[in-house]
Amino acid sequence: MPDLNLRELFAAFTRAHAPARELMQGGCLLGELKGAPLRCSLEGARWSRPGLLVAGEAAGSTYSFTGEGIGKALESGMLAGEAIAAAAGAGDASASARYEAGLAALRPRFAAYEHANRINDHPWIADFVIWRARRSPGIVRRLSGVLEESYSPGQLVTARGLLRLLLPVS
Repeated sequence: MPDLNLRELFAAFTRAHAPARELMQGGCLLGELKGAPLRCSLEGARWSRPGLLVAGEAAGSTYSFTGEGIGKALESGMLAGEAIAAAAGAGDASASARYEAGLAALRPRFAAYEHANRINDHPWIADFVIWRARRSPGIVRRLSGVLEESYSPGQLVTARGLLRLLLPVS
């Protein structure tokens, strides 16, 4: 990853995105800007080693598209607990294998959110989706479904999905 200055990135964002610019011009920061990198999409970490199972954000359980992670962190913790319980007496290798298989089964969902994250490369598309959602309860339901994980974000960020945003939906 190239070196990024997050303060410069934030300043560029507030220059380019009118609602953010208005908030910053009309508001008052209550503290200094802070940031930290997130591991996302189950990437960037070993999930296990003898005597250790890595869960939550340490395992990369955050969705890069939404920044949501607590649900997936809890799910990874439950997978770790289930793996340990199932492998009782069978040793670390058995627990690690079961846990890693459980996390690997989550990868397709993370891949769908990673796919949807491409919308963030085109802020005008995100603005358009929000504009359309304000006029369509059906679009709001689909977007809510993405956040509730009952609707795949991969279905939104396709030519067909974007075309559906153009059509009236009740």
